[in-house]
Amino acid sequence: MKKYFKKISLIEIRNLVRNIFAKLGFLRALRKSKLWRIKNRNIYREFHQNAMNAFWEVERICKLNDIKIWPEFGTILGIIRENGPIEHDLDLDFGVLYDKSVQEKIRGEFISNGFNLMTTCTLDNNKRLVSEKYNFLNIDIDIYYFNEESGKFVVYDLESESGKSIEEELDEIGTIHPYRNLFTKFTLEDYPFQDNLILMPSNKEEHLVELYGEDYLIPNPKWDNKMRKDRFLSKEENMIVEVKRN
Repeated sequence: MKKYFKKISLIEIRNLVRNIFAKLGFLRALRKSKLWRIKNRNIYREFHQNAMNAFWEVERICKLNDIKIWPEFGTILGIIRENGPIEHDLDLDFGVLYDKSVQEKIRGEFISNGFNLMTTCTLDNNKRLVSEKYNFLNIDIDIYYFNEESGKFVVYDLESESGKSIEEELDEIGTIHPYRNLFTKFTLEDYPFQDNLILMPSNKEEHLVELYGEDYLIPNPKWDNKMRKDRFLSKEENMIVEVKRN
């Protein structure tokens, strides 16, 4: 009696191995390794070639429209520590104080200037937009909306526990819990950067310590967002992630 075996494609084998790695926690570790950066060296090279062009276009649009925006997360770290993007970054991060009219202006102006809206993240309980991802010159640009709560700034981020993308995890588990980050309130002030003035948190040193610890000026290949002191997984909140990419 003949036995028939389903022929497994290379893509199916790759996905199977990837799922096993994700369940064992290897995929997340792999994405933080030097091997991953070597494998994706062309992607990193393209990012570093185009990142500052995208950065200055964001600055141009926001200044022209009186939008108070500042570099955040890895982007502010790179500016202060390395005068540009940090070596292992693959996106640009910006912060904005949340205001619905400002958010609508950002979306309208970005799209009219050739930016593609990729994803939006909204809290399920109050339908408040907390972040958006755009793409320009093949560079991902994340806009994080800050809110004031109990005398602190609060901003949300998402992180995959498995190492897969947020979109993949959303397809598999259906619900994404966000991380809440608490920061000392600040105002904005001018900061000289590459022969221009950009806005920067007035307490930038304190803010960077809250983001990356006392030794933020020293590159730490073992850094993990879970090491941030005032960052908590908010299990009582769900994030609605709308994927708009083609």
